[in-house]
This record gives sequence, structure tokens and C-alpha cells, in this order.
Amino acid sequence: MKKLCEKILTILISIFVVSSLLLSAVLYSAIYYMEIHTEELAARDAVDQLVDVILQLEEANQKAKELFVEDYLNRMSFISYLVEDCLEADLAISDAQWAEILERYQNMTNVVSYIRNIPTQLSRILFAVDAQTGEVIGVSRNNVQTMEMENRLERLRDRMDTPGVEWINGQEYLVVVEECGPYLLGFASEMGELQNRSVQYALFGMISIVIVLLIVTMIVYYSIKRYILRDLTMITEGIERFVSGDRQVEFPQAYSQEMNVLCRNLRLLIETVDNSSSRLTLLVEQLGMKVEVYEYNSELDQCYFSRNAFEMLGVSEAEAAAMAKEAYEAGCEPESVKHLRSGRVVRVHRVRNGATLFGFLYDITEEYEKEHQLRTQLQHAQGESQRDSLTGLYNRKYLEDAVTDYVNKHRDPKGVLISIDMDNFKKINDTEGHLEGDRVLLQFARLLESSFRACDVKARMGGDEFAVFLPGEVSEQALRQKLERLIRDCRICLAEKYETHGLSISVGAVFLDRENADYKMLYQLSDAAMYTAKNNGKDSLQIG
Repeated sequence: MKKLCEKILTILISIFVVSSLLLSAVLYSAIYYMEIHTEELAARDAVDQLVDVILQLEEANQKAKELFVEDYLNRMSFISYLVEDCLEADLAISDAQWAEILERYQNMTNVVSYIRNIPTQLSRILFAVDAQTGEVIGVSRNNVQTMEMENRLERLRDRMDTPGVEWINGQEYLVVVEECGPYLLGFASEMGELQNRSVQYALFGMISIVIVLLIVTMIVYYSIKRYILRDLTMITEGIERFVSGDRQVEFPQAYSQEMNVLCRNLRLLIETVDNSSSRLTLLVEQLGMKVEVYEYNSELDQCYFSRNAFEMLGVSEAEAAAMAKEAYEAGCEPESVKHLRSGRVVRVHRVRNGATLFGFLYDITEEYEKEHQLRTQLQHAQGESQRDSLTGLYNRKYLEDAVTDYVNKHRDPKGVLISIDMDNFKKINDTEGHLEGDRVLLQFARLLESSFRACDVKARMGGDEFAVFLPGEVSEQALRQKLERLIRDCRICLAEKYETHGLSISVGAVFLDRENADYKMLYQLSDAAMYTAKNNGKDSLQIG
């Protein structure tokens, strides 16, 4: 659950960072375009005011100029009269001088002087340009008095309809232009300053957003941890305790109603699962005596047994659970017979349903013992009969008669006699009992029956020794392949004993020909070959 908390915190931090970056980018863009729009409106207002003032100024100047010129001329005539009469000096003013004086006055009251006397911020420029030539007539006094632009007149006329960005004196400016008589009046605002202001506002806004998002993130994480993760941790720990074997699991009151419903359902589920043993016991009581049942659930890793199952198996609860789990994982056959250490014989019938394995245990000890007694009695009654009473294979006497009869009937007899001895078989009898040993002998006898032809004579010589006679000509290569397959199939058929006790077979074989056309000699040679294989490490074959 700690890892889950870390993952949730990581996700929240990621969302916080991404949201901060996105909101910061959106905020900067919004502020930047807002600044441009605001500056554009301010520029239009400034140019409109400038146009109005210049139009009023032109009208006022025209009236004032008429009065001033007339008064100015009267005064100069009077001064000239006084000077000529009183000072007897010739101070007549020529027409060119009068024109220069008038022009100097007009320059003092025209558009150029007005614009040049307007104070502005260093990042803003008010300017007037000749509408015909594009010559710069005037620039506000706080700014550089030049306007270096490519195609100045053309570019400024383009900005009369649509304000936009232009390069002036090597820098980008937002330019707004309006035509006023013979002039193009304009306002230019430095883009760098707009960007700096946008960054400052965006930075302030971003810090505010980060603080708000951080507070929201911490509140969300705390709420999730307190009202969800706490309950999930409690539920997970309870389930883990139940899976580990603790039957006294309790789920305390949760914060949310949904979690309370989940806890209640889990309690009902645990009670249902925990009552599995009682249900199995009730089922067994209905089936009758000498039957026990178990249930293994691999997903929960839990095993439930009926009441007397442990007594029947002669093991503890932990050992019984381990046996059931091993049977599930190994995928054992649906039905098998178990010879227990206690001496009991139990037939196990298994039914697998998805992740659950059901096992039905039948105590057949009495039946098995009766069968064994009947088999022994039958063997004594038959005496020297042809069949081995335990395995159903032919016995030693029959094999000897069959080989001798075959040799006598053929002038050039061909065939193979195979001797087989089971390695480490005594360990099974000593540790698991003779009943389990008999079961292993029966399994191996069935393997021999399925591994050789119907015409081949398969015999149990006694104890854990077997022999097979193959009449007819057989190549050495074919014989070796058959015996290797027999050894391999034995490992698979008796895999459990092979792993626990090292059970295997040593095989010796000898070919029948004219030189050894005698049963006793043939058997001695095959037996010697078998012991050679055993001395070479067991679980192998030797062809003599």
C-alpha cells in the first residue's frame, strides 16, 4: 500500500506540474495578447486625440495668424518709422526678410513644433510623416528623432487599415497610423516592453496558480490518503491475514459508505469461506463412513478438510494442506491409490474446477488387505501355475518352459532374452511399506505389458526382478532403441519414486543363437549383462 501511495503522489505531482506549465503558457499568451490589444486601443486613442488637437490647432492658428500678421506688420512699420525719423537710419525691411519672419512664426505654431513638444515614454513614439513623400516631419521629444524603415511610406500606409508590427530603428514596434490632411500621424509602441510587461504579469499569475494548485494537490492527496487509502490498507491487511491462516479477521468502521459496504461484503465472504470445513463435514456425514473430503483453492491458497480427514491420512493439517497443494500444482491423475505411512490404503478421487481442486478420500484398507489375502491364498492354491499372483505376468517356471520349447522347435533359433532389475526398490518397502512396493511392481508390470508385443513373454522372476523373451530375429539397433525407450518410460511412469528414492531399472540383454541355445546359459548371460549395467551406475542398459 505504501507503493500505491507513492504512485498516487507521483501522479498528483505530475498532474500538478503539467497543469502549472499549461496554465502558465495559456496565462502568458492571454496576457500578451491582452497587452497588445490594450496597447492598440491606447494607440488609436492617442492618434485620434492627436488628430483632433491638430485640426483644432490648424483652425486656431489660421485665425491667429491673420490677426498676428496684421498687428505684426503695423508694429514693424511703426518701429521702422521711428527709427528712420528719430535715428535717421535706413532700416527698411526687404520682402525676403518679411517672408523669413513670417515663416519663423508659422514654424512656432505648426504641427511639427506641437509633436516635438509632446512628452512620451521612451518605449512609445508619436510621429508625423509627409503623406506624399514619406519624409519624417516630427517625432515626440523623448525619442530618437529619426525613423529608419524600409519602404517607410508604403509600410505606414498599410498600417492605416490594420495595425501591426514593424521594424523601426532596428526594433519591433506595434504601429497605428491615421491620415490627417497632408500628414500621416502615427503611434509606435516597442514590442520588447510589451513582452516584458506580459512576462511580469504572467510570472505573478503563475506563482499564484502554482500556490493554488499546490494547495489543491496536497488537499486531494491528504483526502485520498485519509478517506480511501487508509481503508484500502486496512482491507488489504485483513485479507492478507486471512490468507495466511488467521481466521479472526475484523474490518473496522470505514470513513465512506462505499467502503463500509465493501467491508461488510468481505466479512460475509470470509465467513462463507471459513465455513467450508463445516460444509464438507456435513457432506461427508451424508455420504457415510470411511469417506472424507477436502477443497483446495489456489487463488486464496487455502485448503479446507472435513472433520476426520487428518485422522484418516495420519498427518497434521499443515502436511495435509501441503499434499493437496502439491497435487494441484503437479496436475495428478484424477484417481490414485495412496499407501500411507500409517499403513492405511486410501483411494483419492480428484475433481478440478478452475482454480479449485476437490478431493474425495476413500479408506480401502480393509478391502485391500482382503484382496491381498485372497491373492496369496490363490497363489498357494495354484502352486506352480503360469502366472505371477501379484502382477499377472508369467512366472519364472513358465518363462523357462517357453524359451526351452522355442529352442527345441527351431533348428537355428533367434531371439533375445532381457533381464531387468529395479534399482533402490528396497527403499520403498522400508520407508513406505510393502503395500506401496506392491503398487510400484504392478505399475511396472503394466509398463512391460504396454512396451512389448503380445507374442513376447513377460515374466516376473521374483521380488523386483523381471525378464522378457523376444522370439525371432531382432537387430541390435532396434533392440537398443526399445530398451532405451523402456528406461525413459519407466522414469516417467514412476516419476514420484524416481525423484524421492532414486528408483530406476538396470537392463541386460543377450541374443539367442546356436552357441547359447540353452535357457540356463542364456539367463546367466543376460543376468550378467544386467549386473554390468547396474555396476555402471544403474538406470542404464547393457547388451551382451
